Amino acid sequence: QCVNSYNTISNNTASNNGEFGILLWLPCPNSTLTGNIANNNGNSAIALTSGCDNSSITENTAGYNTNGIHIQSSNNSIVANTLTFNTNVGLWLQNSNSNSVSDNIAADNQVAGIWLTSSGTNSLINNTCDSNLGHGIVLDSISSNNPLTGNATSSNADIGVVIQSLATGNTISGHTANNNSNGMRILNSDSNSVTNSTLTGNA
Repeated sequence: QCVNSYNTISNNTASNNGEFGILLWLPCPNSTLTGNIANNNGNSAIALTSGCDNSSITENTAGYNTNGIHIQSSNNSIVANTLTFNTNVGLWLQNSNSNSVSDNIAADNQVAGIWLTSSGTNSLINNTCDSNLGHGIVLDSISSNNPLTGNATSSNADIGVVIQSLATGNTISGHTANNNSNGMRILNSDSNSVTNSTLTGNA
């Protein structure tokens, strides 16, 4: 058990590894990961485990991994990453709270662009989740009180936005969901708000 803090990991190529491209393990708070390319890894391109809080993950590229970015810590800034063609999810927040997620592109992933599991009070702003083979954005398993503003989920094979499994108190505003199988689905979840959004051309 050790604490590794204030690390900067930038402009590296971490590809074709059996497990992770870049893994922050045990307490690694206040780290910066920027400009890295991580493709074709057997697990996640970039992963932060519990205790890797207050980190910045910006302008990384992750393609053809199992997951693009997998976050299990809190209070991180996840900005302007490109997450494409991953076999599971582009960005997965798991037991992860109070993150700022903005201006990311999560496209052509097999299960979803962005998936939140048991994660609350995360701010999702101006993310683009298009052309995924599953859903665009999913709030699952008591992922509550997340504000989503100005995101776009279009041309996904399944649903643009899914709120399910007791995900309550989420607010969605200024959302665009076009040309998906369905625009939005709310299932077994209460007290969510959807306002000023455009849902058109869904099958």
